[in-house]
Amino acid sequence: MSPNVLAAVDARLRASASNNSLREPSPLLRQGAFPANNSRSGSVSKASSMAPVITHHQMLQTSDAIMSREQLYDMFDKDDDEDMDEKNRKNNEGDMDATGHYLRTPRPGFAGGGSSTRSSRRNSMASSTVADSDIELVVNPRKQFSSSTLGKGSAAFAASAGGTRRAPYESGSLHNDEVYSDIPMTTEKSAWLKNKSSATRKYSSLCCVIGILMFIGAVAGITLGFMSRKDKVDGLAPPPNPDKPTNPLRPPTPPVTQFTPDPNLRKAFYGVDYNPAKSMMPWCGATLQPVINDMMLISQITNRVRLYGMDCNQADLTFQAINALGLNKTMQVILTIWVDKNQTTYQRQHDTLFQVLDTYGTDMVNGISVGNEVLFRKDRSLAELGALMKAVKAEITSRYGKTIPVFSSDVGGEMTSELASVSDMLQGNIHPYFSGTPAAGAANWTINEYENKITANPTPLGLKGVISEVGWPSAPESAVYLQGSIPGLANMQTVVDGFVCQANAAGIPYYWFEFKDEPWKVNPDVPVEPYWGIFDKDGKLKIKIPDCIAP
Repeated sequence: MSPNVLAAVDARLRASASNNSLREPSPLLRQGAFPANNSRSGSVSKASSMAPVITHHQMLQTSDAIMSREQLYDMFDKDDDEDMDEKNRKNNEGDMDATGHYLRTPRPGFAGGGSSTRSSRRNSMASSTVADSDIELVVNPRKQFSSSTLGKGSAAFAASAGGTRRAPYESGSLHNDEVYSDIPMTTEKSAWLKNKSSATRKYSSLCCVIGILMFIGAVAGITLGFMSRKDKVDGLAPPPNPDKPTNPLRPPTPPVTQFTPDPNLRKAFYGVDYNPAKSMMPWCGATLQPVINDMMLISQITNRVRLYGMDCNQADLTFQAINALGLNKTMQVILTIWVDKNQTTYQRQHDTLFQVLDTYGTDMVNGISVGNEVLFRKDRSLAELGALMKAVKAEITSRYGKTIPVFSSDVGGEMTSELASVSDMLQGNIHPYFSGTPAAGAANWTINEYENKITANPTPLGLKGVISEVGWPSAPESAVYLQGSIPGLANMQTVVDGFVCQANAAGIPYYWFEFKDEPWKVNPDVPVEPYWGIFDKDGKLKIKIPDCIAP
């Protein structure tokens, strides 16, 4: 393009800017040379903001529809400068320019390297002068286009186009269709975008912090959960050991062992059945002092106690209480391994039994019952039950060198010669209430059952059999069984008076069922279950103790 034409274009643009003529779209705008509308408001760009510095090259760089110099020339002079196009193309392919300088070999994808005409026109945005032109156009190589230079619409285009370009270093001027990719491109965010980005970063940071805290909390919760289950049985904590203080700075509180004997109590019972409170799975929670309090009462009515299982440290606590009260020379205990259909339950109880025997020895042990009413519930067969008893007896002999009677307690109907053949002795739960017998005849009925079911079936060792359970419920009076057995305190007293002293005189071993009421045994099908105790749940005596002493 002729330099005179370029000068004319620049002069025309400057004149238009000074006259504020860009309020209406110019012919260049109608041709699509550069955007006329403000990108936000849609208004025409003010020419006054363009007048001081804009050149026709800068205007061409801000247009979405880039026009070549030849198209611009055609608009003004109606001429075609094909020769100049050819010259520029050859120069870009490596020929010498008009001044005799060699041009750099164009990069692939640009003019001369296989690009399309439209690509060449868009890449010509980097041009700021023509190699053979005598017009010097000043372009700031670092300054980003702004709204004060090109108008808001042009500034938006400059930002979207990637920012500024830097002039090449060969001859101090830019060449047509040549772009340098090693020059950094910078853009400036609007205030709204900066605030949005800052808020997004703050939100992301907050989410990260919350996520980290939640992860730490989850890990801590899992760790504390596992630590809290340590040394628990089936997820339930064992009772605190009074010998191990929970606070190392505070010594353990010694248990209370001093008590004043109750004149209303005497050792009239051969033995009593005892189940410490909170010592049945899954309601573990028994502690030493309540067991000591129980043993204070038990020791005033008998010298023998029978337990029902090994869970929840009930045997360990019972032996601790006996030792704390100084009863280890007089009190005898029958230990029981609870047996049901679950082998895991049996193994746990079995292992606990031998831990207790290892700790307290065998001198206070009056016998070991492998199960209670197992045959009645049909949890094991007679053969299976016999095998368990045999294994326990052999282990006791091998570990302690002692002979302790091993048997299984069951209802009177299961007291047979077959059970006797695999037992060291027979121990039967004989309850006149469940026979439908009136309270007045309960004592005689019980003694007859003992003789007919237990004494009549001797065991290989010839040991005298025992009534492992006998008693009468004190409530509710509405729970009449078979029209003959009526619960109540008066009827309970009648059975105690009729049986206890008579059995003592006859030398019949028995364990009265039971030491204290157990309200946790609530059962709609058997409403009398919680009310068999000599004492109520708070340790208050419910009946008058017979005026006789057990052997």
